[in-house]
Amino acid sequence: MEQNTLKDIIDTELAIKKMLEAEQKRASEWLSRIRKETESKEQDEINRLADSTRRAREDAQSAAENRADKIVQNAVSLGRQLENLSDHHLQRTVWQHISCIVPRTENDRQNVQN
Repeated sequence: MEQNTLKDIIDTELAIKKMLEAEQKRASEWLSRIRKETESKEQDEINRLADSTRRAREDAQSAAENRADKIVQNAVSLGRQLENLSDHHLQRTVWQHISCIVPRTENDRQNVQN
């Protein structure tokens, strides 16, 4: 009878050992699968952020180029307007600004007219 009990205990221990090994294998496989899924999701997120960054950079560059084009167009337009100003108008404008800095005297006024 002792022999049967000892055999039953050993058989039970072996069965438990096999169940533990099977459970460890399942847990290891599960961890491996989860690790791969996580790495895949991480790489997908990295790719998404890289694409988002690239698009944002391209949009910012395009906006800056558009703004620079408008500034250049405005400068060209202003330059053309200034080219078309008469000498008389330019002289009058310059004297108006100079008079704000240096008050006019009678002699200065006479020199401008002559």
